[in-house]
Amino acid sequence: MDCRIEQRYARLSSTFRDFTGHHYRVATHRVLAAVESLKARWRDEFPSIEAMPKTVEHVFRLLFPDPGLSFQRGELHSGLAHDLEQAIADIYDRMVASQHPEGPEARRTDSQVRA
Repeated sequence: MDCRIEQRYARLSSTFRDFTGHHYRVATHRVLAAVESLKARWRDEFPSIEAMPKTVEHVFRLLFPDPGLSFQRGELHSGLAHDLEQAIADIYDRMVASQHPEGPEARRTDSQVRA
């Protein structure tokens, strides 16, 4: 098993408003470290045929027990909020609305996206 991730992110940065290169690098390093960790475990003890992952989804579950890579159960990440409506609005703004600049004049053509 191996994994390669493009480390250049200029196109992502120009496509997504508020893109953070530091967070991208952290996330890509996390993926690469998880793959290396799995490879090391398999070098030490290769899984049996029955335990071998059957699909890419199964491999991802081995690498990242939370397939969404977003929700972690714990004291700080319990999914509770004092103001649920505000928390959901903040998440929506950060994850959805921030990707769409205001106004139709901000739309880009296909050639601009590919550039």
